[in-house]
Amino acid sequence: MVTTMTIEKLIADWRDLRKRIQNQWEDLRDEDLRELERGKVDLVDLLRRRYSLTRREARDEVERFTRGMHSTFRKSLSTFGHATADVWRRGRSQVKDVLASGRDTGQELWHKGRRAVEEGYEAVEHFVRRQPITAAAIGVGAGLLLTFLLLRRRE
Repeated sequence: MVTTMTIEKLIADWRDLRKRIQNQWEDLRDEDLRELERGKVDLVDLLRRRYSLTRREARDEVERFTRGMHSTFRKSLSTFGHATADVWRRGRSQVKDVLASGRDTGQELWHKGRRAVEEGYEAVEHFVRRQPITAAAIGVGAGLLLTFLLLRRRE
């Protein structure tokens, strides 16, 4: 489960890594590290830019640096991986709950609508049986009105 403690651990790990990077390459500025945080640039490109290194030289520098931090990276990645998996599981569970709730609500509305139509049909049927002449007159009047409106629309 992602907790405040997990998030704080990830933030602390990043701060620690940032300090180590700054200690290793003192010419890197805060602005450079903010770009790195935002993912706008990778460490190899930063080193190439600040120290005028070739891609190969910069990559070798980063590899040497990361070899010494292998266990720290592994722990951070493990924490991040567990946090990500937990967020995925909880999100998936919540989506399933919302879909089930929506399905239940949809079924309930469909049944209510069907009952309302059936009740309306029964009321009309009851009215026609009790007052057949009035019902026929209403039907003829509605038919004439509809015909009048349709003919008027064509003009």
